[in-house]
Amino acid sequence: MLEPVLEIDIIERNYFDMIKITLGESLKELALTQNKFAVTYGFRPNTINDFVNGNVKRADFDTLDKMVNSLNHYAKKMKIQCHFTLSDVFIHVDESQEEPKN
Repeated sequence: MLEPVLEIDIIERNYFDMIKITLGESLKELALTQNKFAVTYGFRPNTINDFVNGNVKRADFDTLDKMVNSLNHYAKKMKIQCHFTLSDVFIHVDESQEEPKN
């Protein structure tokens, strides 16, 4: 007699599903193109494009810190009265507050 096979559903959680990238909105607020931001502040254009389009698989703290500092530097340079923080690059999405997806 065969033993029943215990099936375990393993839910692999993609943590970037819980993150909403807000960098694109911040660039729009500054009227700054992705390419100009990348070239001016030493980012790879593909890196900025991936962030804006939500195609990020990982991000290190140095890059995130540099993005925030770069946004603030540009705002100051252009005499735009605003201060950017990490939430202007990405925010955590609370799944319990979201509408169920059909």
